[in-house]
Amino acid sequence: MHDPSLRSLRASKHYALGVILFSAVVDWLVAYLTLPNLPLIVTDIMGAPLSVAGLTLASFAPAALVASPVFGLISDRMRRNGKGGHVRIPFLAASVLVGACGVCFIVAILWRNLPMLFVARFLAGFGGGGLMTMTFIMMSEYWPDKDEQAKVLGLHISVSGIGQVAGPVLGGTLYSVQPWSPFLVIVGLSVVDFVLRFVMIEAKPEVTGSAELDASNSSATIQDLTQNDSVKGMQGEMQEMRLDDSGACQEPDKGKHLWTAMIPALLPCLFITVAIAGISALQSGLPVYLANTYAADASTVGLFYLYLLAPSMITAPLSAYLTPRCGLKRVVGAGLALALAAAALLAVFTSGGAHMGSLHLFGGLIGVCSGCTYLALVPVIPLVSARAPARHRGGASGAWVSTSINVGMMVGPVVGGVLFDQIGWWAVMVDCSAFLAVSVGLLVFL
Repeated sequence: MHDPSLRSLRASKHYALGVILFSAVVDWLVAYLTLPNLPLIVTDIMGAPLSVAGLTLASFAPAALVASPVFGLISDRMRRNGKGGHVRIPFLAASVLVGACGVCFIVAILWRNLPMLFVARFLAGFGGGGLMTMTFIMMSEYWPDKDEQAKVLGLHISVSGIGQVAGPVLGGTLYSVQPWSPFLVIVGLSVVDFVLRFVMIEAKPEVTGSAELDASNSSATIQDLTQNDSVKGMQGEMQEMRLDDSGACQEPDKGKHLWTAMIPALLPCLFITVAIAGISALQSGLPVYLANTYAADASTVGLFYLYLLAPSMITAPLSAYLTPRCGLKRVVGAGLALALAAAALLAVFTSGGAHMGSLHLFGGLIGVCSGCTYLALVPVIPLVSARAPARHRGGASGAWVSTSINVGMMVGPVVGGVLFDQIGWWAVMVDCSAFLAVSVGLLVFL
């Protein structure tokens, strides 16, 4: 017999939160574990030129970009057709793809097969993009209130920093033992991830508070019920319904194309893309700049990424805490203003071939720029789901958020890399400042 208490746990918000946070670590470990190793695998093991390593690294982002709408539309279609598992089944598929990428990496290294290395990197991007998309879908399903969703998102970003920081360090250490050993970790984590999702029971959040109904006590009043968040959500969806000519109840967006129905969510999506592009523009030229300007070796560069990534682990949950108390525009505006000020200072002090002098001062300003960007991002991401029509608040809205992030992560490094090669680091900071300034302009219309 099944233990009812165990079944209740597997269907609870707490279990869903655990799955989301573990997914965050796995997703970013897969993305960052290979960063210090892939150039070495291509040049030392495969005997290919370094330019091939760049192409291999670049295959991750397009795969993740393609995965976002694919997973989102599959989940959305399963949800609207009334088929169960519209969150769990695509999540399981993404976990399988991540495990398959680890196996392909191991095979490519042992057999010195360069095409298999491209397949592995593509699967890493496609599976990772699927995990990211399904994470946002799961947030919108279990935490429909935008303030609660922002709290979960802040915690998610904070925990993601573990994978981002630990990935390069763990990958480099394990590679020195055996070149294929980092990818064995990916396989192991994907197996655990699969099991956690497989035992998850997909359920809508339970009704809580004064409006909770009990079979033995039906004394709840109409006023109690209407104050409950779940009932409010149902009321909102009912208000969006209308009668057709035959008297049947229809949703207002029924018959509309997905892109037409999601137009109200376009502005927050654009904001996400522009802000992510601004901060990710720093990543392509930063290692080279540190090596040339501060004579930083590989280990120093790896530790320096703590300045870039660690602040978001603090500012993301802080943003979720401040937004309901101070208001969305105030928190987002303050974050953008601080990030823009830090980027502008870096652009000024590094112009003309100069540098900040102290590596820690340089890193501190980088940290302010990165952390405050995420301070501004956290309250905006839930707006995509909140502004989407009722029938698209699951798969479609999650796919749009994930796609917006992936586009920003593609555009930012490409533009930043070109500017660094052609002009210098200060131009990268001007580019970052420009993206953040555009974000400020978009904030006015949010």
